[in-house]
Amino acid sequence: MSWRTLRLWVLSSLWGVILLLLASGYIIIQTNHIDLFLFNHAIAFAGLFLINMSHALSGMSYFWKIGASKLAWRKELGVVGFVMALLHGTISAFFLKPIYVFPDFIFDNPLPFIASSSAVLIFTMMFIVSNFGIPRKIGGILWRQLLRVGYAGILLVMIHMFILAGPAWKNWLIRFQPVLPPLSLILFVFSVFVLLLRIALWYSLRKKTVQTTSTITTQSSSIPNRPPTAVSMPN
Repeated sequence: MSWRTLRLWVLSSLWGVILLLLASGYIIIQTNHIDLFLFNHAIAFAGLFLINMSHALSGMSYFWKIGASKLAWRKELGVVGFVMALLHGTISAFFLKPIYVFPDFIFDNPLPFIASSSAVLIFTMMFIVSNFGIPRKIGGILWRQLLRVGYAGILLVMIHMFILAGPAWKNWLIRFQPVLPPLSLILFVFSVFVLLLRIALWYSLRKKTVQTTSTITTQSSSIPNRPPTAVSMPN
């Protein structure tokens, strides 16, 4: 591993720790306390924020040049976010059993469970195809196409959050209590931004491709047809 790669891993991990600390502090300000249940929410926020950021860097670089120098971070940010999301799921499954009693929780919340499990499978696939020399084996085009499935993973996480945290969002939007909005709502809004950014990027690239194709076609059609030059044949 080169020094540059190691640096990216260390800095991406540091960003994960910073986001976790900020989210934990936010929860303490919001609720005046923190426990394992709330800390687990902070872990989920930090991990999913990193996953969203790894997807958003492409659009941010294309439209505003923000993050153009950080495109190399996409893999490391996504992997660190994925590990934190797995940690969130592990804590929920094995350390919060009085709250998330399995399989009762699955039967009572089938759609959120299916959505989150499907998202984990998608992110796991992305992790695998981005490592172990697989990008070189499958080629850059297929590799990028597989990574774009990550946006479907983000959408599935949004469905998971909307169903489970929707009542808390509604309560805050009506009463504004507590003063600060739920972290899950902030993450949901950021996820919407990331998806809209991807749609805008797709539309812009498609429009540019159509314009380029139209220009080439116009230039080709403007070239006059010349009659064939007569060639004298030897006697």
